[in-house]
Amino acid sequence: MPDTPTPSSGNKPEPTPYELEPAAPAPPPPPPGSKTPSDQTPKLKADPVLTGFDEDADFDKDPEVERALKDKPIPTKRPSTDPTPQDPKHPFVKPGFGNAQVWGIAGGFLLVGAVVAAATYSHNKLAMSLLVLYSGLIHTGTGLVAVYLTARLHNQPVGQIELAAGRMITAIGAFLLIFNLNIPLLGDTKWEELTLAAIAYIGVLAGLFRLWGRTLAILGGTHFMLWMIVELGMMLSTWANSGLPPPTGAGK
Repeated sequence: MPDTPTPSSGNKPEPTPYELEPAAPAPPPPPPGSKTPSDQTPKLKADPVLTGFDEDADFDKDPEVERALKDKPIPTKRPSTDPTPQDPKHPFVKPGFGNAQVWGIAGGFLLVGAVVAAATYSHNKLAMSLLVLYSGLIHTGTGLVAVYLTARLHNQPVGQIELAAGRMITAIGAFLLIFNLNIPLLGDTKWEELTLAAIAYIGVLAGLFRLWGRTLAILGGTHFMLWMIVELGMMLSTWANSGLPPPTGAGK
């Protein structure tokens, strides 16, 4: 079998190398005094992130969780010692529902009606009229004292004293007007007049001062005690000036 001729290495064509693009020319050197791109990058003026970090800090425990587990209150930021204005409390005599002039006029009409009713059913008309007028004015004053004491007991400012006076004289006028009427429900006694007058007084007091419950009871009870003190003084004065003869054997 004849040998197969193999191409000789001298007859193999040599590979042609790739043509490379010419290298870009080097940029010209920057002029003196100009900033490089790295100098033009904005820089933050801040401390490093780990500045002031405790390298020995224990990350296995959370102080907030430890305090909660031990039922210890978490310390809060100390309040400022600067004086801050406090919210003012609501006054005891709340404004609204008529002003002092309106209730003063209404109370005056009720008091005049009480004077007329007392004079109608009394033998000594002048004396009884003056007594009812005096009682209305003096117990309006005791009512204002009761308002002040009740407000102080509840740690509240009194408010408009003239408005309190108008409301109080209205309540007193309603009481005296009904008390001096002749309502013969239980005979000649004054129990029915006294009961109805007390109900009217409490109703006017609760409606105008907008009170109820314990506060209303304190105001009404305080006014009643002051009323009784004044009445007791008048009774003592009448007894002292009654001109009764001394008991037999006195002065011996």
